[in-house]
Amino acid sequence: MSVSAALPLDQREILDGGTAVPALDPRWISKTRFVTYMPPPNDLSDQGQRGEWLERLHYIATDLRWLLQLPHHKFWCQVIFDETLHHTLDSFLRFAPRSYDRQYSIPTNAQEVHSQVMRLIFFTYLRMSTHKESKENWITPKVFGEILYENFLFDIPKLLDLCALYGHSNGPLLTKMVTNIFTHQPRYLDDLRATAPTLLQVLSNIVIRSGMESSSPDTTPQKLQGQSRQEVRNLENMSNEEFYDLLLFLSDTAVSLATFLTIYPPSCSVLHEFQFCQHLASMYEKVIPAFQAALKQQHHNSTREKQLFRFKLQQARQHLLMTFHLILSHTCLQPVMEKLNTPDEISKHVEDFLSTMSDVLGEKRFLADYEGQYSFQDDLEILSQAAGVLRDDAHCKYIQEAINNAFAAHGTRKKPKGNTNTGGRTSPDGSPCPPLLPSNTDAELKPQDTPVAASASPHHFSVSECNSGLGTKRVTGIELESLIYAVKDLLPGLSDDFVKAALAEFDYNPELAVSAFLEDKLPDSLKHFSQPQEGNDAPSQVVNSLEPLEIEARRNIFDNDDFDVFHTDAVNVSAIHKGKRNKEAVLNDKSTIDELKPLYDAYGSMDVPSMYDKQVYEDEYDDTYDALNVGADDADSADELTQQRPFTVPRVLQQKESRPEESEESSEEEQDRPEAFVEDPATVRARQEAKFGRSQQETSGKYDVKGRGRGAGQTDQVLRNRRWKESHKGSRANHNRRAMADKKMKKGMF
Repeated sequence: MSVSAALPLDQREILDGGTAVPALDPRWISKTRFVTYMPPPNDLSDQGQRGEWLERLHYIATDLRWLLQLPHHKFWCQVIFDETLHHTLDSFLRFAPRSYDRQYSIPTNAQEVHSQVMRLIFFTYLRMSTHKESKENWITPKVFGEILYENFLFDIPKLLDLCALYGHSNGPLLTKMVTNIFTHQPRYLDDLRATAPTLLQVLSNIVIRSGMESSSPDTTPQKLQGQSRQEVRNLENMSNEEFYDLLLFLSDTAVSLATFLTIYPPSCSVLHEFQFCQHLASMYEKVIPAFQAALKQQHHNSTREKQLFRFKLQQARQHLLMTFHLILSHTCLQPVMEKLNTPDEISKHVEDFLSTMSDVLGEKRFLADYEGQYSFQDDLEILSQAAGVLRDDAHCKYIQEAINNAFAAHGTRKKPKGNTNTGGRTSPDGSPCPPLLPSNTDAELKPQDTPVAASASPHHFSVSECNSGLGTKRVTGIELESLIYAVKDLLPGLSDDFVKAALAEFDYNPELAVSAFLEDKLPDSLKHFSQPQEGNDAPSQVVNSLEPLEIEARRNIFDNDDFDVFHTDAVNVSAIHKGKRNKEAVLNDKSTIDELKPLYDAYGSMDVPSMYDKQVYEDEYDDTYDALNVGADDADSADELTQQRPFTVPRVLQQKESRPEESEESSEEEQDRPEAFVEDPATVRARQEAKFGRSQQETSGKYDVKGRGRGAGQTDQVLRNRRWKESHKGSRANHNRRAMADKKMKKGMF
């Protein structure tokens, strides 16, 4: 058998026993029956089910290795004419667990075999999408496109499944593969246009199945009698199985769309022709709030099930918002930034962008979530720099106000960031987080600097992110768990604690963390982690139990002052004095008075003593009623005006004779004693001793500690009393206040 290698495969003939046979002929296929793929069983702990599933995986892996090792013409004959191979590839795309799925917990020994099958499937599709393997083995590009299309080797659903399966881990290679397919067969674009109405119908079916709309277009009144009562199906009265099935369908649709648009951006223009953004926003407004409310009402069998439901709902939200942003960016913003179009075309793209945003202003919750993840102000900055004066400022302000109102009503309140004088981020109750990428206002805009490049990774979530008081980004909960799963898809041998520390070190950017690990450029803060062993891929148990830092919950009256190092990076060190100040220097410092002198000089000086020396009455007299005879006609006597209060001498100035007589109860001795200005202290002491019943003689008993006067000597009894009082003073008065204070504190604690 000889092969003429100078010609392409579609024109090549192979001599078999003296007969020329085309290279692409059914006789060259081998009689091999490929085994179809089955999803992992629900109970992998069952030895029988797990063994059967692993055996099926081994068969598939062996057959695919044999297929990839075939020569060029035999490989294409097997791919084109073997139906069992088609069933195997289709079953894997349909049933294989996605990298973002968490309902399957495949054991470590089975995970290795499953990863091998997944890798071999990808290599098979990669070889099927390549028309030229070498200089000798190649196919005419036009014939290659016909082979792909006529034999249904690829179609739009298969491309969506490929993007959902391999878009997270093999994005660049998958982009090259899908682009090559659409380039050599333009009819796939027509198929995509034909699929767009089906995608819109999928969104409508989700709304109908969730009970938000009726599937019957008939709005005529129906008879009340004779109609069987049917229970209204909505999310609240669904079972857990139905609820999760619908939620999984919503999440898988959102992830597949967002990943496909990321892998093949030209498809955004096709979907934009059918107003896909408007339908997507309408579906989001109806379905997502209903799912959030129903999730709180659902009865969950376990905490893990509840966390799984929340994860899938958050995943659907993020990818629906990403789909909307990708379509707008690639159809409206990207052509404006490239500056390859005429001014009329640029103006058309700007109007298209503003028109699309105006159409979704009624979807308040969608706008709030979209503004929380992607900044409308950043899009306006791109338009203002690229399109210049073509931007309609009045229209933009109207849209921005509507977005701010929606965010104030339904968005997450966060501290405003950036310049609020340029518009766009002046929400009355707070503003969204900073954009995914810093705005490049000084340098020329490039395509890779736009938010489109930031959304290339489906796991780049930032809806619940904001800068904490320490100035670093804080990610918790489902968002952090999604980032951890994104890293472990590429590096499954790493532990969860190591991945979390690496993400925190690289500002929760999984691409930077993976790149630093592969290039062995980890920072010193991560080198104290012990390198995990293969197979120790235990699920994280503390991902969702993360609590905010203690410093973030700190509240103090000195927050945001000049010396608050927790909220301010730059502190005025010159205003801080170390040590004691010179007291005389502080008292002699008259700088404050010197600063106030110009203020008083501006209003003129006032000579206070001279003002009082003049004794001039400068008040203006009010002569308004001088011309009226007030009281002239009253029947008052003449003496009434002259009568006054009798003059009384003050008590202090009265003579002793004029004072009232003392009471008869006072003693004659006190009446005869001359009044003293200050009473004699000895008399006061004697009166106090008599009042309390203790005289000098009474205090000389056995409890006397005062004793005699100084220099007169003390008795033994007085000395004993003093020693006894000194040794027992801790048990009386307030000398034991330390013990009582401790006792009071212990009572307050319990």
